[in-house]
Amino acid sequence: MQKLRWASRKWWFWVGLVVLIPVAWYVWGYVAYNAGIASKYGVQNAAREAYLNQIKAQDAILEAQYRADTYGGTTPEETLGLFVESLKRSDVELASKYYLIEDQDEARGALSVSKEKGYLGNYISILLGSHEGQYLATEQEYRIEFVDKSGNQIHAEYFKLNTFTDKWKIKSIR
Repeated sequence: MQKLRWASRKWWFWVGLVVLIPVAWYVWGYVAYNAGIASKYGVQNAAREAYLNQIKAQDAILEAQYRADTYGGTTPEETLGLFVESLKRSDVELASKYYLIEDQDEARGALSVSKEKGYLGNYISILLGSHEGQYLATEQEYRIEFVDKSGNQIHAEYFKLNTFTDKWKIKSIR
């Protein structure tokens, strides 16, 4: 009888051990896997958070620049007139200030090259020529199309309203 009791204890011991080992192995794998994922995604989340903070800081700087920007007219046509007047004086520095803040460096470069190559006169004559304007999707975007004598479009200027100062800015060169 005593042998039978020992055997039954021994039998439960082995069954418990057989069940306990896979459970322990599963728990260990689960914890290790999740710890690996947590550290992997923790690093990615930290990088993502740093990137978002950088973007927010850049947005704040850009917003401050837009709030301080006083260049441009109260209508797209007025901005165009101011832009043409600065080009007539060959003042590409001033002319570039009529562009959106983020496009001013590129515009200054393009206008400087045009000035060096003697193209400003042609550009001015196009801008002083026949044109039609229209609002685009919203009242905050405007396009002026310049046409030749036969009515064919030869150029277009796009404008966007700086909502912080209510000044119209040139959006792009096309």
